[in-house]
Amino acid sequence: MKISSKFTAGVFSILAILTIGLTSAQAQWSFQASGPWVQVHYADGWSVYQNGWGSPDYAQQTLYSNSPSNWASAGSFTNGGIKCYPHTQKDVDLPLDGNHYCNATFNVSVPNNPWYNFMFDNWTTNMQDEFIVCEQWNGDGTWGSQIAANVSIGGRTYLHVYQANNGANNVLIFTPTSKRTSGTTDVMALMMWAKNNGHLVNSSSFHQLSFGVEITYTSGWQQFTCNSYSASFGQNGGSAPGNGTYKIVSRLSGKAMEASGWGSADGTQILQWTYGGGNNQRWILTNRGSDQFSIIGVHSGKGLDINGASSANGAKVQLWTYGGNNNQKFTFTGTSGGYYRITPVHATGSCLDVSGYSTADGALVHQWAYGGGDNQQWALQTP
Repeated sequence: MKISSKFTAGVFSILAILTIGLTSAQAQWSFQASGPWVQVHYADGWSVYQNGWGSPDYAQQTLYSNSPSNWASAGSFTNGGIKCYPHTQKDVDLPLDGNHYCNATFNVSVPNNPWYNFMFDNWTTNMQDEFIVCEQWNGDGTWGSQIAANVSIGGRTYLHVYQANNGANNVLIFTPTSKRTSGTTDVMALMMWAKNNGHLVNSSSFHQLSFGVEITYTSGWQQFTCNSYSASFGQNGGSAPGNGTYKIVSRLSGKAMEASGWGSADGTQILQWTYGGGNNQRWILTNRGSDQFSIIGVHSGKGLDINGASSANGAKVQLWTYGGNNNQKFTFTGTSGGYYRITPVHATGSCLDVSGYSTADGALVHQWAYGGGDNQQWALQTP
């Protein structure tokens, strides 16, 4: 059963608070309060907080809010060190099992010249792992040791991933190749990448979703605004399949995945073809643990493999002698109608995709960033 959470309007309660008068420029805000720890709570567990890390000199920083999806923070800050973190937050408590999703969409406005980082700041159970996902920033907040570079996760390329420890918890910092003030982030894909690559202390569940801006200093009194924000999360439409022999059929074309030309050599291309019952169109799925499956050709005895463990769009899907590597293991995420997204474990933002949205015999199956198209969804059927 699919579950989800969306922002809804509701009555809110106000905690903390030294309120100040509205100016005409700020009259649109239904909530306004000053101080480093003000907060406002809305329906369905969503809250807007202004965490304060600075000294009492920054007590006049002001939080404005209309809803969890529309808020702003203004202040005047000098010197080094993060002063505050105004943000939207909710406990989502999703298992990290590949069968759940979490996506968040944002649009923000920022001044031109201060030092800040508009980002996601998410946590696993018991706050043991912190995920910082940079979106729009000025100044370099990277620290720790680099653990990955130019890696594709959730349809986006990250220039580098750093791992650090702040003395209380494990910290992962994802910095994309380009900044943006609006977009959608596949939050769960990042969490699953960290889990699958052994970078988590607690790999059981994704506890808290948070989006906001860490502000270090400004040029006088300046405002940071979240114009819009939304999040959806829950369980995908189906569970992992059972072990067995299947034909794997494209939702778009109705054609079956096959090893080209009855090939059995390492490097044989995978493509789609009208189903004819041949063993080069039959595949043995075996759960290798944590709902990660090998896909072995009945004819060849060899596994589906992403060439060179590439995470790039267009990477070749081929047969190769099975060795248990992450580019030879896949997760199956239910979409709808009994279909699955098939995701390589080493490239969690990607999937098996029919090239060019083709319905023709011979169209290549390759790896591509997941976008939900019918050419990226597959049925498992009894051959």
